[in-house]
Amino acid sequence: MGPTLIYSLPSIMDKLPLHKPARMQLRLWLAVAALVGLCGSCGGQGSSPKSIVLVTVDGLIPAELELFGGPNPTPNLAQMAERGAAFEDLWTVVPTSRPPVATYMTGVLPDRHRVRSDLFTPLDSELPTLANRLKARGYQTAAFPDSSVLGYDSGLLRGFDAVDDPPTAIGAPLTWIPRLKNSAAVADSVRSWLTSLPSEQPRFAWIHLSTLRAVTENGLGTVRPAERDAATPTAPADDDPAAPAIPTRGYREALAEVDSTIGKILEALRSSGDATPCVVVVGTFGDAREGSVDLAGPGFSLDNAAVRVPLIVQGAAGIERVPGNTALWGPDVAALLAAVGQIDLGAIDGI
Repeated sequence: MGPTLIYSLPSIMDKLPLHKPARMQLRLWLAVAALVGLCGSCGGQGSSPKSIVLVTVDGLIPAELELFGGPNPTPNLAQMAERGAAFEDLWTVVPTSRPPVATYMTGVLPDRHRVRSDLFTPLDSELPTLANRLKARGYQTAAFPDSSVLGYDSGLLRGFDAVDDPPTAIGAPLTWIPRLKNSAAVADSVRSWLTSLPSEQPRFAWIHLSTLRAVTENGLGTVRPAERDAATPTAPADDDPAAPAIPTRGYREALAEVDSTIGKILEALRSSGDATPCVVVVGTFGDAREGSVDLAGPGFSLDNAAVRVPLIVQGAAGIERVPGNTALWGPDVAALLAAVGQIDLGAIDGI
């Protein structure tokens, strides 16, 4: 992972095609839903779900998902969408890992939470987070980031009772290279934690998956049809060099692994006795290098392909009534989860 460009928030906001009326429509619905108790998918009127789970995913590209008309099937994400809703145009605040997660946890932008890159300033310790607020409300909380850039040094682990994160390397230049955990090991850790809890215990978990990061950082591994060997199983031969590049198996296989991990987490929730959890899956950045190979890493592009990510929600009652073409952005994720958990995060940006 290379150095990350530190952005000026005004320049980002000027470039993102955000639609304030649509965001306000969603936020108005969330406020009403919280007041009348619609956001609890488990229990009676006015209650919150027993399980609230946030899954953040690096390199999740809407155009690559069959769910949004792309070539790659993601059956577990599709099943979530069938039970809830899916949006393909959520705009991330910065196309890296740590700043978007900080916004999803707090509802505020980088100028307030101070996290502008993956490697430097940690989350402002004065800001309330989802974990802080839900823990105070009686939830057991656990964090399962698979990357060291989201570990102890990030400040994102504040408020979590249990943490399972890779150790941060000590000493440059190793600190610039994140240590990662295997996604299967992450799913196993989530299952073990859920098993350890009393069946009636409410819980909040944050899981981060970096499986797609290496693929998107170094290009999608795309090839033009004219350059493709005849034996390549990705697509039929095509002699038109101007034809669109087609992702190689690298991205498809990594995406299948992410979807499988999410399926294992959903199954672990069912096995723990929660058939109706609230689960939110959201990307942190999309195609960070717009399909080209560049070792500089993510964070240098404000192209739509880099900042546009999907949001899939299961278990927040009423979310399916939000129009599918609604444009969302990072603070909306925190607003949604705060409404589901019936907690107050303070002033969320944009409201």
